[in-house]
Amino acid sequence: MYHISRFSAVHFAICLFACVSNVYAGQSDRIGKQPAEQDQRKHRSDDFPLLDTTLQLTESCREVIWTCAARIQTTLTIAVLRVKSECHLATGNDQGAIEAYSRILDVNPSCQFAWGGRALCYYKRGKYRQAISDFSRLLQLAPHPAALALRADAYSELGDVKAALDDYSRAITLGPLEYAFRLDRGNLYLKQGRYEEAIGDYTQVLRLVPDEYAAYFNRGMAYAKAGKLKEALGDYTQQIRLRPKEPIGYLVRSRIYRRLGDEAKARADEEVLRKLPPIPGISITPERDAPPPPSSSQQPK
Repeated sequence: MYHISRFSAVHFAICLFACVSNVYAGQSDRIGKQPAEQDQRKHRSDDFPLLDTTLQLTESCREVIWTCAARIQTTLTIAVLRVKSECHLATGNDQGAIEAYSRILDVNPSCQFAWGGRALCYYKRGKYRQAISDFSRLLQLAPHPAALALRADAYSELGDVKAALDDYSRAITLGPLEYAFRLDRGNLYLKQGRYEEAIGDYTQVLRLVPDEYAAYFNRGMAYAKAGKLKEALGDYTQQIRLRPKEPIGYLVRSRIYRRLGDEAKARADEEVLRKLPPIPGISITPERDAPPPPSSSQQPK
């Protein structure tokens, strides 16, 4: 139905143009065959106002039809190129999608989905500077929170932490996916060793989405790195509650128990862990994986 309707619109425009052209040509021929009458009507325009009005309307119709046809052609071109870009994406041909998006932008430099689509393709191919450039052009057209977050990801890949944090913060203020953008910003804080700020973002995420698995897991990591082992233990317990068949939760919690001096619970988690699918590249042998002994400040009271 989508393609039929567009074809019908073009067909209608062409037929209407042909009809108007024929009428105009027929009128011109009739006037040309009667030069004396034409001269007479020129001098007696007050007696024949309809002829002049008809000719003016005909010319206006031609201009309107050409404008409509041009717009329809542009719309059809963009629609075809968009289908091509989606086919390229479906087959993993990011370069083909980039070329299709570039052709769309040649036709319509204000096409938002083309800027965003090409930016995503650049990002997937590791061309972060080109991705940032395209996301920036998209943001000049409209304040997309997702584009800000994705540009922040690209800045982070390039090591520009300040620019990344600025974009995440702007995305958070725009919404509506505040929890997702806070999670991203918290992850960057965690990566930078800014544990308290990471904990703050993860806590806000859990206020918005109480059962967000990643927020519990990552906040537990931030607590553990900040030396707050009891808080970390609580978060990993919540993470296990949400995903009881995820082995990583038991692995990390067993290490926390061992650092707190609770060997029995550490071994209990390891027993559960042995019944779950193995984690590639990670051993659960206590002697091999046990972290350093806890300091006195980390001992349970």
